[in-house]
Amino acid sequence: MKNRVNSKRENYLSFIINYHIILLIPMLIVAFSTFFVVRQHNLERVMTEVELKTESQSKYWDQEMSVILLQYNDCRYSKVYSPASYGLGFPVTYLDIMQDLRNKEGALPFVDKLYFYNMDEQKIFSSEGTYEEDIFFAGRCRMDNKILDEAKERGMAAGRASFYAGTRDGMVIAFNLRSKLEMERTGSKGQYLLVTVSREKLMEQFAPRGVEGITAITWQDEVLYQSTDKIADWSEDDYEIYRQDVANGFTIWNLASKKEIISDSVRYLKSYVLWIGVSLAVGIVLALFYSRKRYVIFQDIVGHSAALEDEKNALQAESCLYELLTLDIQKGDELWEKCLASGVHVDRKSQYIILFPKSACNEDLKDYFVAMKREDGFSSAYKINLFGDIYMWLVLSCEEKESIEKKLDAFAEAGARFERGAIISDIGKIKESYEMTIRKIKRTYSSVGDYPRMEMEALKDAVALGEESRVDIILREIREIISESEEVTAILASFETLYMLGLDSRKFYALVRNRSFSRQDVLNIFDMALEERRHRTAPKEGTEAEAGCRKRSITDVLAYLHEHYLDPGFSAKYMAASFDTSVSNLSHFFKKNMGVSISAYVDQIKLEKAKQLLRDSDLKVGEIAELLQYGSSTGFAVMFKKYEGMTPKEYRENL
Repeated sequence: MKNRVNSKRENYLSFIINYHIILLIPMLIVAFSTFFVVRQHNLERVMTEVELKTESQSKYWDQEMSVILLQYNDCRYSKVYSPASYGLGFPVTYLDIMQDLRNKEGALPFVDKLYFYNMDEQKIFSSEGTYEEDIFFAGRCRMDNKILDEAKERGMAAGRASFYAGTRDGMVIAFNLRSKLEMERTGSKGQYLLVTVSREKLMEQFAPRGVEGITAITWQDEVLYQSTDKIADWSEDDYEIYRQDVANGFTIWNLASKKEIISDSVRYLKSYVLWIGVSLAVGIVLALFYSRKRYVIFQDIVGHSAALEDEKNALQAESCLYELLTLDIQKGDELWEKCLASGVHVDRKSQYIILFPKSACNEDLKDYFVAMKREDGFSSAYKINLFGDIYMWLVLSCEEKESIEKKLDAFAEAGARFERGAIISDIGKIKESYEMTIRKIKRTYSSVGDYPRMEMEALKDAVALGEESRVDIILREIREIISESEEVTAILASFETLYMLGLDSRKFYALVRNRSFSRQDVLNIFDMALEERRHRTAPKEGTEAEAGCRKRSITDVLAYLHEHYLDPGFSAKYMAASFDTSVSNLSHFFKKNMGVSISAYVDQIKLEKAKQLLRDSDLKVGEIAELLQYGSSTGFAVMFKKYEGMTPKEYRENL
């Protein structure tokens, strides 16, 4: 009897030990594995978003600085700001300086104000008037004197400043308009161009969006702008930091809180720890009874492992949605298997696309689709971010067509406004359902031939984020609009699309100059441009082919453009031959330094010249068009209205 009792005790203890080992080890492995997987996924997602945002901000900053530098160079060589212009009998008045500053401010929307500081006269000139030196620096613009000292030595300097008696703050960039040699020769104390940028202007472009964190701009390690003042220490222990150097010694910084990045994974870990604790308590109770019910624990572990796998697949589901709208899918093919593995239930009975605008009358409809959980075994709704103010959902359901239509009719009767594609049973027709739905909503909210403003905004957003699949979908919609629009709308939409994509639009200029063209002509050129985009490859750095271009600076290229842009037969090919390089290398070199294509830059030059002639001369619109090589007054009017929002005649009348 004693041996039997001891044997039972040994068996009981052996079970307890084995049970806890079997239960604890997989639970701990799953818990910590999930924690690290989720943390790494969040880190990669956030840093990718931060990198894209930083690159977009850097391009914008480089573009704005290039325009500022152009205005600075204009001031350096302008007789308006020359020291020889002052004194008895000077040919330039203060009003001339004020007017020139006003014109330059009009070309610099990013800049708050421009000031010309003449130390010899102890005066500061602005577009609004003149200021005494002591009054200006005491109230109008408070800044450290070291900025001017550094600008005198280096030619340019930047620092923090406060404006309007301390009511606003921002940064000031100081440019020295005179060389040391010139100041020594003339005995001048110096003249400076002061460029002020308010915090409000900076917040418009550099406030954090999407990812919580900090955006900052520095110059020579001095912080000029920070999107939040709550954080003073950029410790790498607390933040993931991504930086990118931009023009003239400035640096764009973006920081993402590590605490925020791992918050989801920490919640996972806490929930698993709690779950393990509860399981252990239940396991101990079950173990005391030493029954067959012990096997239930192992079944629970297996079931939970499957749930974890489903959760992991759900994180990858969004990558399949754009492909469903652009690629053909058939049962059993690679895309079909990828969707199922990612939790997109393409094997369900009914599928449809539904779109509706963001409005109060559609809140209940939005909540209905939000409530469809991916883990729901009956119906799932997947939101596709395509257009900003338009909700778009892909719904995959086991419901019958009649039941779905009844529910949607109830929403329509309650005031909801939406458009949907046909409810289909073949997932291979989902592209057709999407295209039909798009056509319906366009007919509802716009007329055929209207300018595709919604699509253009979506394209701008997709290009900035580098979402190529989304870009392809939007381009398809824009092409369809162009094919149905009037010639002028088609031309304008094509110009803007190619500008956003950084493609050459010279063929459209030639088409406009021919005066006689059809919508099909526009469409053909548009298709060729997109085909060029699909096949082009980025030029490699450091190749011999770029050597000819590198012999010259961007200043040389800009000087050549300003001198020759009105030459008969001027083109990128014409210009590339002058610099002994290829068209592709010259275009890459120019866009890398200026942020825009050569053709877009020439457009800007012509536009500013056109506005000057409209203001200061009595030339007719047709004469200005001919002078600027537009070919016809019609082509000139189209381009002018695209950028200014009005015709040349209206512009002159509003002066």
